[in-house]
Amino acid sequence: MSDRLHVLFLNSWYPSRVLPTNGDFIQRHAEAVATRYRVSCIHAITDPDLKGGVKITDDIIAGVRTIIAYIPPVANPLIKSYRFISAYRRMMTMVGGFDIIHVHRTFPAGVGAYLLRLLKGIPYIITEHWTGYRPGSRHALTSSERFWARRIIKRAFRVCPVSKNLALSMQQLGFKGEYESVPNVVKTDLFNIRGKTTGSASFEILHVSSLIDEHKNITGLLHGVAPFLAKYPNARLTIIGDRPERYATQIQSLELAPTRIRLIDQMPQEQLAEYMRSADVFVLFSREENLPCVILESFASGTPVVSSDVGGIKEYFPDNFGRLVPSGNLMALFTALEEVIRAETGFAKPEEMLDYVRRHFSPGAIASAYGKIYKQALRNNDR
Repeated sequence: MSDRLHVLFLNSWYPSRVLPTNGDFIQRHAEAVATRYRVSCIHAITDPDLKGGVKITDDIIAGVRTIIAYIPPVANPLIKSYRFISAYRRMMTMVGGFDIIHVHRTFPAGVGAYLLRLLKGIPYIITEHWTGYRPGSRHALTSSERFWARRIIKRAFRVCPVSKNLALSMQQLGFKGEYESVPNVVKTDLFNIRGKTTGSASFEILHVSSLIDEHKNITGLLHGVAPFLAKYPNARLTIIGDRPERYATQIQSLELAPTRIRLIDQMPQEQLAEYMRSADVFVLFSREENLPCVILESFASGTPVVSSDVGGIKEYFPDNFGRLVPSGNLMALFTALEEVIRAETGFAKPEEMLDYVRRHFSPGAIASAYGKIYKQALRNNDR
């Protein structure tokens, strides 16, 4: 490490044995920062299978000290709160001293940072990923979340949403603070164009997500792509994510040959990178987004993207890297896919796409961006 600054990541979401992919984008931020600084991550989560008392694990994962408290389930909210507070106190003791706090997801993790700022004067910054701040979001901020978010955001040295669009949404809700957008991370050692092949007889369409229909609009994706598959016999759609078999009945109703749409369960990123490289186009047809990692990973793999134009996606979407279409517009999705398969419009070369990602979203780029903010916060704190 080139700097011994110790950063505490205080996370509302984080991958764990209960939810292995929950907040994996936060983990990538932590690993990026750990290339330059000392990073400790703490997170607490209810484990429905846990018997007995609280169990705390302490591991080094990709250079990040990762401390996770697993809390046994309990119906009484007061007992639950007590267990979580006690677990965080134990984890903080295990971490020891640190210089600055990096909160991921303002509430509830930011409550601890806010209190430490008041009691011990430790500065903190916030990275925000949550779509719940957006107008018309399917989520709704509770009165408790609003109460704490106002205070946490106001006291933060910087609030760093992953897109400017998300920052604007937060400000429009009245959350006043110092905002500076810092995007998501792409592991360019995994997602790149090494071994990328072109000229295959088949046309491979790829979709990767959590597969939550309310958010990712898998139903719309299937109905938008189905006519394209019917028109182009050499095209195939591959869907990768959590429990894809839940869409098997819908797919059968499309009356396509079973080989035309593949359903594959979620997989390690090392395997996913191979699918990204071999795809001819990546498709995301979400109803709401901030800055999806999968779009950036597709760019890094030299694969053009067709995506719905929602949230902060357009901020980091060069015109010749693919096509943006109106959310829910099936005809626009079909037309964009035709542009890609016919190659009527010149898209960027894979080398150009990878270079763009390395400059803006690589671990080094993100570590540098956060490093400047950390040091500004500490200098400001010393005045």
